[in-house]
Order: sequence, then C-alpha cells, then structure tokens
Amino acid sequence: MEQQLLVRSNDQIGSLPTDRIEEMLVDMENVVGDVRSAQAVLLSELDARKVPQGDGARSINEWAKGRLDVSDDTTSDLVRLARNLHHDPGEGSVDRRVATVKLAEAGASEQELERSGGFDIAGVRRFAAQLRRFTRTDHEEAFKSRYLCLQPSLDEGTWRIHGQLVGADGKIVEDALTERGDSLPPDPDGMFGSISARKADALVSICQDAGDVDSDNSSSGGATIFVDANQAAPTNGEAGVTIESGPRVGVDAIEEILCDGTLEVIVRAEDGTPMKYGRKTRVVPPKLRKAVMHRDGHACTIDGCSSSYRLQVHHIIPYLEWGRTDPENLTTVCWYHHHVAIHGAGMRFDPESPPQRRRLLRSNHPRPPP
Repeated sequence: MEQQLLVRSNDQIGSLPTDRIEEMLVDMENVVGDVRSAQAVLLSELDARKVPQGDGARSINEWAKGRLDVSDDTTSDLVRLARNLHHDPGEGSVDRRVATVKLAEAGASEQELERSGGFDIAGVRRFAAQLRRFTRTDHEEAFKSRYLCLQPSLDEGTWRIHGQLVGADGKIVEDALTERGDSLPPDPDGMFGSISARKADALVSICQDAGDVDSDNSSSGGATIFVDANQAAPTNGEAGVTIESGPRVGVDAIEEILCDGTLEVIVRAEDGTPMKYGRKTRVVPPKLRKAVMHRDGHACTIDGCSSSYRLQVHHIIPYLEWGRTDPENLTTVCWYHHHVAIHGAGMRFDPESPPQRRRLLRSNHPRPPP
C-alpha cells in the first residue's frame, strides 16, 4: 500500500532518497513475480478442473489469453509456470522464473538449476539452449514449419519481413547477409552503421542480383507508373503515384526508377480512364551511359569508394530539378551509394567536389518541385 501511494504522488517520490527508490523498484518487480506465480497456481487448478474446455476454448492458452487480456508471450509464460510449479524458484522476476522453468524443461539437474542462480537471465537461457536436445524428429518438425512472410503496409509504402528457418539454413542466411553487409562501402556520414540496417541493404542487393544485370556489371531495368492526376498534381508527385502491380511510390522512388532505365507513364483521369500514354524513354541513353562509365574507370566516383558493384549513372543536379543529361552532369555510383545513400537517405551530390572524389551532402531542405 505504501508503494502504491508513493507511486501516485510525484511529490512524495521526489522527497525519497535514491537508494530507497531503487529498493522500491526491485521490490515491486518481485511483487509482480509473486503475483504471476500466484496466477499460475490458480491457472493450474482451473486447468485441472477442465474449465477452459467447458467454456469452449481450444486450450488453456486460448482461455487465459482471452480472460486476462494479455499478450501471447505473457500467456505462454503463465501456462509454462502453471504446468511446472515444482520448478518455480519461488523468488525473483517473472522473466527469471520462466527462464529457470525452461532450464528445468531442458533437463537441468538440481545442481545445475542451483548454479543458474548466479547467471543473468540471458545466461540462463543460453544454458538451457545448450542442454536442450535436438532430435531427428525435432529437425524434421523445424523444417516443416519453415516459412517466410512479407507483410506490406496498407499502402505498400513499407514492408515487414519475418519468418522461421531450420537452424543450419538460418545460419546460412545469417552468414550471407553479414558477409554482403560487411562488403558494402563505408557510410558517407555514419548514418548507416547499424548491423540490422546493413543486413536489410544486403538482402535487397542479393535479391537484385537475381535480376538482370548488364555485362558491364551495371544495373538496368524499368517500370510502368500509373499517375492519378487529381492527387499527383497538387502534391508534386507525393501522392497518387503507383507502380504497376506494386506499391505506392513517392518522388524519391520515381527518381530512382528514372535512373534505372526505361519508364512508361500512364496518367488517369478522375474516373480512372487513361488520359495520356507516355512513351517508353531511357533517361540516360545506353551509349552515353557506357561513355560516362568508361570515363569514370568503371568504378564508383564517391570519395573513398572504388566499388564496381551494380554501377549506375546518376545526375549530379537531379533530373527532376532540370539537371541536364550530359556528361558534365553525370557521374558513376555503385549500388550502395545510389540505392541507399542517395535515394534511400536523401543525400545529394556536392557539385563543388572533384569528379573522381564526389562527396555527398545530407539534404536538410525541401527539394524544388519538378
């Protein structure tokens, strides 16, 4: 009761010494653990009485999740505690108690369970993983349950990826993404240094490798873009633009498509009727593209980068800002600097930088309308 009253009053908390606040925080977590253990005891008794089945639930997990209004993870932890009450250490946080139960399920002896009290929670989990058997049947079940799910947002502007692989296959994917991510050029401004971001870039680059690549190791492609005139006109292309059989795109994506090859634009009226068909055009003609790459030594011209991976010719002054398509306004960039730094992070060329030591600047101001 004292803790509840103090938590409700910022004035009272402010008058407490730091050591007391720390003690209260730890004590409260232990109280949470005790309450969860008590819930597990009650849940075990209700399970024994077949209450979930009597209420039409398929399992004790389903029943508890609905009655308690908690997440899948919390439900799973509660049910695990309920079915392993004899392994509950009886003290500590909920996470420690659940980790200890999992360690017991993995076959830990009483001595090993006692020794795990000196580990942090991550250490207890690693210990359990080392003890857990992985039989031939386990491997077959893990392989059967493999999946990969790509979940787009409602407008397909972003995608979430999640899935499950059997251990060896997961390690192959992990190693491939790590190796490709480590091979990407150094970050221009330190903004792309996280491991997860580099793995995401690595996945995209590996998938692009499965597509068409010209014999000179440069990328080429194209797309058909549908434009809703009523939405696109007042927003300078920030709304009303979609790729054929694909997601909604904005100005940055349009610019990248313009760089990548051919573009066919179909403008639709308010009722969806095509108003005008754009001819397929290549922004940088093939001969000019090859000439620029030859001039630049078939390598990225960004200062400090010499990559020749999926080279692309890019406008120094952007095409949509009336940058001219001539050799003086074109330079060669690798996939990483083109796809990630320029079109992904919105960086722009410093027009004053030397031709073979191009620098990128972060754009902090709105781009002029095309």
